[in-house]
Amino acid sequence: MQYQFELKPKLRPEDVCRLRTAVGWDAAIELYQQTLGKTYLWAGCFAGGELVGYVDVVSDGVADAYVRDLVVHPEHQRRGIGTRLVS
Repeated sequence: MQYQFELKPKLRPEDVCRLRTAVGWDAAIELYQQTLGKTYLWAGCFAGGELVGYVDVVSDGVADAYVRDLVVHPEHQRRGIGTRLVS
């Protein structure tokens, strides 16, 4: 399978929430309706145009940063997607 990685892709909250529920997390739709695209950095991994991996980084842009979300759809895990998203 071919994967496409994008830095700061245009995403809909529903895309991220669908991915979160696929791994057993709550959708957090209200959170993503307010914060998606407003953090320091985010990246996505796509397969056939569908979001299959996502990372979100919160930072002050100077000294501190943390990964708030790192999620890979179960059908696409163990293929290096998470590692590549963090890289």
